[in-house]
Amino acid sequence: MIEKARLIRAFFIRAVCVRVARLVLIFVLSNLATSVWIALNHVTLDKMRDMKINDQSIVLVMTNCPDKTVAQTIAKSILKKNLAACVNIMPEMMSLYTWNGKEEVAAEVQLLIKTTAHVYPELQTLICSLHPYQTPEIIAIPVVDGLPSYLQWVHEQTGLE
Repeated sequence: MIEKARLIRAFFIRAVCVRVARLVLIFVLSNLATSVWIALNHVTLDKMRDMKINDQSIVLVMTNCPDKTVAQTIAKSILKKNLAACVNIMPEMMSLYTWNGKEEVAAEVQLLIKTTAHVYPELQTLICSLHPYQTPEIIAIPVVDGLPSYLQWVHEQTGLE
């Protein structure tokens, strides 16, 4: 009798596990299919696929500074020369990286710079001239989409009207 009860319990547990596994699989596949459909039909992703960078393209430039004083000096110089519409000075963060074969940990302050591709070369030159790092991080990321009035404002501030 005990053996029969054990077999019934094992059969029941197996049946429940199989059903749960099927439900999880259906859930995962349906969520994956929904995500793929959204991604394939999203207007911004369409713009990314068709994106061609030109002088009028808006870019988000990132650079990290060793402290707030350097960050403010660079940010003010950028704005004074109309090389960006806006510069955000982010709170101090911790950066971990390898430099000259040695693992480093440093406190840094990041600048997020909203600008246009046509002024990027001059912006890069300015950052390099003011930056204390031998090789500063300067990365330009194309902006795919945004509020039209904001994008127009960025154009105006950088000389593209």
